[in-house]
Amino acid sequence: MEETSEDSDPGGTPVFRAKSLEQLFSFKRIFLKFEGVNPSGTHKDRAAYRHVKYAVERGFDTVTVGTCGNYGVSLSYYAKLFGLKAQVYVPERYHTPKISAIKQNGAFLNEVPGAYEEAVELSRDYAMENGWYDANPGNSTTEISYEAYANIAYEIYQQFGRAPDAVAVPVGNGTTLVGIYSGFKNLRTAGLIDKIPRILGASTAGGNPVVKAFKENTKLMDLNPNSLRESSLNEPLIAYHAYDGEIALEAIRKTNGYAEYVSDSKMLFYKKLLKKELGLNVLPASTAPLEAIRKVVKYPEENLYVAVITGRS
Repeated sequence: MEETSEDSDPGGTPVFRAKSLEQLFSFKRIFLKFEGVNPSGTHKDRAAYRHVKYAVERGFDTVTVGTCGNYGVSLSYYAKLFGLKAQVYVPERYHTPKISAIKQNGAFLNEVPGAYEEAVELSRDYAMENGWYDANPGNSTTEISYEAYANIAYEIYQQFGRAPDAVAVPVGNGTTLVGIYSGFKNLRTAGLIDKIPRILGASTAGGNPVVKAFKENTKLMDLNPNSLRESSLNEPLIAYHAYDGEIALEAIRKTNGYAEYVSDSKMLFYKKLLKKELGLNVLPASTAPLEAIRKVVKYPEENLYVAVITGRS
């Protein structure tokens, strides 16, 4: 379990009690684990920091990733900090406002025809061709991301002195959810907690294989790319292929968890609510887990909920 001391290190993020949500949901003890205080403003810093350090230790001079925006900002930030080059691939049709930040970090920005998955695959192909470090999900270094996100679970345990009854997480590829789940598994193996929280996932309406498989009680399958509709709000979540989806779905099912679709309008509603109550200027997509919590508060025996809010706008 890591502790960070330098300003550039991610982690050690705060929790806030959301009393307006408690009133809205008619339930008490809802907390937000706010990842917006990380250096570039999202939980992605945790994984990017680990990957860049790993790349440096192994002598790489360039790191690469396909991204909807946030991970590209994080990876380029740490690449610049550690003196590496960054090759960032972004779908050309996406609305991401993160382009300027990626460029300011000195990365080479490559706009790609197609969706997020095409950006990932092209980044991966060029990594293999040019000997770059591949920081994309779904490859041999994915375990590094799991370990990075496991620290969110460790911090939650330290902040509350126990495991919550449920932890809600946004789902795109499922990587963050898997990391948090593995962190609680490690805590249980170490004898520090006696149960793993129910893992709740949330994503954009009709746009994620993990949520679809859970709600329809089927195996994980790719979605039809032509059926997806990206917007300026849902792009961080939308995916027709979830690179870590199998393990994410397993985590939800094994913990008697839940997964929910969330509309753009609902995410925007929660964003405005958190701004008004707590002054947190979060990314709308990062509020999706709140809707998953709302759907499970009917279980009165669960009295401590934590939602991981993953960014700032």
